[in-house]
Amino acid sequence: MSHHRHTAFRRRDRIMISNRSFVFEPGSEESFDEMADLYNAVDFADHPDFAKISGDFFRSSYAVANIIPSRDVLHVRKKGGGIIASATSYMEDPEHCQQRIVLQVHPNFRGQGLGSMLLDRVLHRSRNAGARTVKCRVQSYRPESVYFAEKNGFVLDHSYVKMRLSLKSTIPTSQKREDVRIRHLDIDTELGLWAQLQNAIFEDTSDYAPVTVEKLKTLVQKPQFDSSLALIIEEGGKSIGICTGWTFASKEDAEDKVLQIQGFGVLKQHRGNGFGGVLLREMLNRGRDLGYTSAELLVLNSAWAARHLYSKVGFKERYRHLIYVRNLIGQNASTGNVNHSTDTHETSEVAKHTSYWMG
Repeated sequence: MSHHRHTAFRRRDRIMISNRSFVFEPGSEESFDEMADLYNAVDFADHPDFAKISGDFFRSSYAVANIIPSRDVLHVRKKGGGIIASATSYMEDPEHCQQRIVLQVHPNFRGQGLGSMLLDRVLHRSRNAGARTVKCRVQSYRPESVYFAEKNGFVLDHSYVKMRLSLKSTIPTSQKREDVRIRHLDIDTELGLWAQLQNAIFEDTSDYAPVTVEKLKTLVQKPQFDSSLALIIEEGGKSIGICTGWTFASKEDAEDKVLQIQGFGVLKQHRGNGFGGVLLREMLNRGRDLGYTSAELLVLNSAWAARHLYSKVGFKERYRHLIYVRNLIGQNASTGNVNHSTDTHETSEVAKHTSYWMG
């Protein structure tokens, strides 16, 4: 698309938006609560495990990812009203020049071209930022989102399986050897150990972004992080695996306290000896003792050994996160229509850096 045609398209957009009493505006630090309201409205409509999130969830997640709202976020606001659509784009993988995009449209304002116009602007901005590819996540229970992504040039790259387990009953434990023990990770003195273990365990995992001590210092300040569920497994006094627990629950539904298991893995040279099962079961039972009512995790669809372990413990598949990628080199940014969400913040930046237990 030539610059002239692109400019003309944007002018038509502005006219259409103006006639419909909608306005585009950049994000701001003051818009996080409204972003949470939009997210909750979108997810309430169809999410099988819906739980409300707050503006603080967005605020902390964006801080971890170094997302600057005024630079990286674009809203559509109904004149005199709230945000009815939003798009976020940021450089998730600078080494490979890949941006992550998030796009949502309120259920009451779909079918009006808002998502298409937002996507057009996001792709244009991604190109200007030097991105060669863009990535988004689509949930398997949203066929309209799958259609929209594929219609606009996105190709399925890989997927993750969302699994859940009830913690109403004690999880049977595995017998462990005398030289194997599980202990708490000291977040005041052992963030270096956390980073070392996690980066070694997941270095070959799709999408994995290595963590640093500084990044972990920010992550452990998040209200969702449960410091009592940061566990290390040792063999003969040597740390060989790690698992962390995070709280994900609606403040309006205190009875449903969900434990998100993240950063779960064992060093390659120690796999196949049952250490992962011992650590996982210990995490689940400790979570149950702390009042968690269910546990959930993501696992790479192709990680058959990990999926087998989770199924053996009792986890059941809920749905899948489909990861779509679009090449920006030699393509234009024309879009179609949208009436759905092409991504969510279900696991936010916690997932980007610590949910790679999926192996």
